[in-house]
Amino acid sequence: MKCSYCTDGHAIGHCSVRDMVGIMHCATHKPEAVRDCNRFLHEAGQVRLIDARRHPLLITFFAAIPQSFSVRRTGGILDLGWAVPLEGGCTLLRRTLEGEWLFPVEKPSEGISKSIPVSAFIEIAPDFITQDMITTVRTVLDNGIYSSA
Repeated sequence: MKCSYCTDGHAIGHCSVRDMVGIMHCATHKPEAVRDCNRFLHEAGQVRLIDARRHPLLITFFAAIPQSFSVRRTGGILDLGWAVPLEGGCTLLRRTLEGEWLFPVEKPSEGISKSIPVSAFIEIAPDFITQDMITTVRTVLDNGIYSSA
């Protein structure tokens, strides 16, 4: 287990882009590994869910999402028991080719997951999530959480 940046450094950790994909680093090169993984995510139009939850402009949005909600399935029916994953540092939000941001959701009782457009959260929690919140989420994600990386 060697550092990806130097030949002398024994890897003490890794920065992940997604499960089983990332950069091994020594103690000296951890900042570079974080920077390079974040740059990759930014260029790929992806954001770690854990990083989105921590962004100061998105905290209100995530707080407004109910712990359990209904999701419109592909067949058009509303299905109960879905949630935004609470764990999983490598769970990703993704931007589609059309520019829409997809959020991961899961149904723990059935062990299934899918991605839904950010705009679907207005239907999920109309009393708590507004169009202004959705616009803020899109703007923050479009501008890039990792853009300074």
